Amino acid sequence: MDVLSETGKGDIYRLTVSITLEYETEDMAVSVFESISVDNYEYVKCSKDGKIIKCKVTGKSLGSTLRTIDDFLACVITAENVYLNI
Repeated sequence: MDVLSETGKGDIYRLTVSITLEYETEDMAVSVFESISVDNYEYVKCSKDGKIIKCKVTGKSLGSTLRTIDDFLACVITAENVYLNI
């Protein structure tokens, strides 16, 4: 996790958390990536390379960043379960 000053004066911070998801097949990675791509907005950015999805989650506070990660991972789990027909 990185903490970066947004203004250069040290008064506003932005947290950045990297999440890497690796799947057994590229088909599953594509399915999950397409399902979560609607969540690619200001606070979550994802890219896919083969069977790996790399995501960066950003926020202005620890609490808001953790809530974003929680919501995002809930979407990932739902996408995985739909793919696996659970």
